[in-house]
Amino acid sequence: MPASKYTDREISWLQFNERVLQEAKDPTVPLIERIRFMGIFSNNQDDFFRTQVGSLVHHTDDEYYLSEFGYNPQKTLKNVGLKAMKLRKEFDAVFKDLREELRQNNIFLINEKQVNDEQKLFVENYFRSKVRSHLFPLLLDKVPNHKALNEHSIYLFVKLSSSKNKKNQYAILELPTNKISRFLVLPTLQGKDFVIMLDDVIRLGFADIFLPFGYDIYEAYTFKITRNAEVESHASGDTIELIKEMIRLRRKSDLIRFLYDRDMPKKMLEHLLKALKIGKKTDIDAGSRYHNSKDFLNFPQKIGQGQLVYKPYQPIDLNPKSVHINTIKSIKQKDYMLHFPYQSFRMTIDFLREASIDPDVQSIKMTIYRVAEDSAILNALINAARNGKKVSVYVEVKAQFDEENNLYWVERLQNEGVKVMSVLPDYKVHAKIMLVTTNENGKKYRYAVVGTGNPNEETALVYTDKLLFTANPKITDEVNMVFEMIENRLAFPKFETLLVAPINLREKMIELINVEIAQAKLGKPAWITMKANSLADKKTIDKLYEAANSGVKIRLLIRGICMLNPDLKECKGNIMARSVVDRFLEHARVFGFCNAGNSKYFIGSTDFVKKKIDKRIEVVVPILDADVKQELEDVLEMQFKDNTHARWINPKKINTYVQSSSEKKWRSQDEISKYLYKKRNM
Repeated sequence: MPASKYTDREISWLQFNERVLQEAKDPTVPLIERIRFMGIFSNNQDDFFRTQVGSLVHHTDDEYYLSEFGYNPQKTLKNVGLKAMKLRKEFDAVFKDLREELRQNNIFLINEKQVNDEQKLFVENYFRSKVRSHLFPLLLDKVPNHKALNEHSIYLFVKLSSSKNKKNQYAILELPTNKISRFLVLPTLQGKDFVIMLDDVIRLGFADIFLPFGYDIYEAYTFKITRNAEVESHASGDTIELIKEMIRLRRKSDLIRFLYDRDMPKKMLEHLLKALKIGKKTDIDAGSRYHNSKDFLNFPQKIGQGQLVYKPYQPIDLNPKSVHINTIKSIKQKDYMLHFPYQSFRMTIDFLREASIDPDVQSIKMTIYRVAEDSAILNALINAARNGKKVSVYVEVKAQFDEENNLYWVERLQNEGVKVMSVLPDYKVHAKIMLVTTNENGKKYRYAVVGTGNPNEETALVYTDKLLFTANPKITDEVNMVFEMIENRLAFPKFETLLVAPINLREKMIELINVEIAQAKLGKPAWITMKANSLADKKTIDKLYEAANSGVKIRLLIRGICMLNPDLKECKGNIMARSVVDRFLEHARVFGFCNAGNSKYFIGSTDFVKKKIDKRIEVVVPILDADVKQELEDVLEMQFKDNTHARWINPKKINTYVQSSSEKKWRSQDEISKYLYKKRNM
């Protein structure tokens, strides 16, 4: 059977999440960190059903997927269900193994039936003092349908009975995990640690809630719902109102999945489904006793021995010996690149803080997609506005699942005198750019920042992003053009240096690939290196196939979706595709080309996905500084040497580890950290 030209997008995404689950199985990863990977896997899986499966369901009856991705959505939906079921079974098996390893380390995850008298008294006191006031049972016969439920919550479905008169009642109880930790650490007993989940704390407290009403027998099982996030608003008027309407619609949208405890009796399940009006179109899945395993991201870390978690990572300060350095003046002298999370985010905050008080600074411009909850970045911009600087910010209110947080910042910034743009019809602004303009002795200077990820001090601790600081006019002038384009509502200019979607990004990339094809046909060295989160643009993939067929050596580091198939006969073995999943989330987008021996490297905000190239404002910047380019190349080469946390993403050996018996163990994230630390101290 010939190899498929394109891997199904959704299947490829599930293969990525399988790599996350592999981290939870990896014995070289500290035990509690492995439990956290279980939480990451679960959270990813929930988002996958809300978005990608939601999109599949939305387009099942039309030709969109067939024309867009080249495969049948109905067939893919079936394959997704089978793959997701397999992963769920694997998840349950891994969780069972991790519980056993916890026991071997004297950490016991117990339920309400396993507590001793002393522990029971402790839990009951905790329930009465901390939990009970947050519980508001819903009688099942008063719940109109599933739209009354919150998809982010876990629910206990409780059968209430009386030993005296045989009367029954059913209730739904929402677990208040947004207010109370999912885990309660019990007092240490004989050197052993005990943890009980909030679900079971509540089970122990049923009598406090229901006994006053004559119910003394309780039977409870968990369930959760997942809604389709792919909703369409038909409201008219201002786009901000459209976004608010979309948020409201998403909260009441159709169900994609109903997940329940497989031990729930069949009659109880049927009664619940009927009462909530859950139809046959919903995927009804049997799961384990506990749902919303994303809460394992916050599993208690202050239990057991210290070796059960990673040692806290301390990001490297770029200039440790120059505490009083003027960041703006430093950038004027040379380009800098920050590599997160290895290097500190502090320079980014310092850059904006100094700009907010520097008398030479006239204006600050910035794009915002996702920011920290209490963002130091945006607080610096507010301070700049208060100091009389002209501050303009584009806040993307259409950033999926961050709409409400971004709407909050729109209002907050506007109230502080910041000029806020938040709506571009038909496009999202995903570019990660900043621009500071100064008047220094009567002459205008610009300082630009271009990155691969959001300016977010929280994610900068766990995402491997890159941020370029430059005063090179070839770049700064065109970054200014991007802001003018946004402010002028998409009057597309011509870019010579930057690669900007949807204007010239794909075309420029194809031109760069064509240079490699021409060189390969002449028998000269030709290579392409790409690192991205996703590769799902058919035009780009087809051009890479052509390049490989012409003899161009192509190396890919793709974290998530990869629709390209390196096993095609036409590729002639010239494409190597890998994925690294490790402690930090690989997030940077980097592109390199041999370019007839004068190598070119780029970083930017885009992945190669058709919708992102065609319907987003993305910025990719060339690295023009020789020292920064060499540093970027060094870091990239370290990643391709990884033989501990790298996996093949070729279909024939999907997710098998890249290993070499002749080489020493090479963990790229550790090696990059050592390299940057050594270079800092040179």
